Amino acid sequence: RDKLLRPVCYEQLGLLEPNDLIKFGVDKLEAGHIRFMEELTKLKWQMTREKNSLLYKHVHVIDLTGFGWKHMGSKFYGTIKKIMGIDSQFYPETLQKLFILNSSMTF
Repeated sequence: RDKLLRPVCYEQLGLLEPNDLIKFGVDKLEAGHIRFMEELTKLKWQMTREKNSLLYKHVHVIDLTGFGWKHMGSKFYGTIKKIMGIDSQFYPETLQKLFILNSSMTF
C-alpha cells in the first residue's frame, strides 16, 4: 500500500519469456489477468469498508529489468496490448499512477 493506502501492484515483465508465454496460451493469460483485476477490485471494496471512504484506484509498478528485443515480437506485444485493452474497456479510471522502472532503449 502507498501512503494513501491504495494497493500497489508490481510486475516484472522483463523476466517473462515470450515463447513460454505464447505456449501457455493467450486465452489463459487474459483469463488470469481478469481474475487478478477482479480480486484487486474486491480488495479495494474491502479496504473501502474498513477505511469508511471510497477507494477505487491503485498504483501499478512495472519493472522492465531484462526487457529486450525478444519482447518486441508481434505475439508478445500483441498479447500485452490485448490485456491493456481489457483494462481500458472493463476497468477504466482505476489506475491512479503507473511507474515504469529500468526501461531500456528498446522500450
